[in-house]
Amino acid sequence: MNKAFYLFTAICLCAASCAEGPASTDSVVANPNYTSAADTNASKGLVDPVRPSMDFASVINYAIDNDTLSMWGTLCKYSKWAKELHNGNYTLLCPPNRVLQAKGKELMAALKDPANAQVLDALIAKHILSQPLDSKDQASATFTYTIDGVKTPMDLTAISGVKYEQQIIHTQHGSAVVIEDVIDFPKEELEKLVTKNQK
Repeated sequence: MNKAFYLFTAICLCAASCAEGPASTDSVVANPNYTSAADTNASKGLVDPVRPSMDFASVINYAIDNDTLSMWGTLCKYSKWAKELHNGNYTLLCPPNRVLQAKGKELMAALKDPANAQVLDALIAKHILSQPLDSKDQASATFTYTIDGVKTPMDLTAISGVKYEQQIIHTQHGSAVVIEDVIDFPKEELEKLVTKNQK
């Protein structure tokens, strides 16, 4: 009788479990935008190996906090586009710190000067795509648009003539793509501004 009782109890527990629905791993809907640190090449510093990119509220916060993109993130913070980058779903093209350092301290300081805000705003705008970029876009698109409506050529390897990393880094608001250089860096214009300020 005891064996029959235990068998009956086991059957009831099994039936109750099945009635509750699928196992917890089956009931969780995967977030297609999530990029874990394990899925990235941490040696390139594209994603913080401790903090996944989807932990960041926005793409600008991600860039500022990232060890290899922080200089660009800071420039974005100084620009008029900071609010849009924090709240909107844009794609931010990010040149790494080593590229910006190679431009020279004087020119980088000139970009942060409030007197040169229009130069900075125009530069940052060329690096903000007005819509999220996905792998389908990378494979088929021949052009895209920047946040200020400028049509920009792109293909599988380059945007506006500058090569970019294939990985798209997603945050809660917006995504980041690492590029190999600054698009249309205003070197001559900044040099003139620096020289003018030195007089």
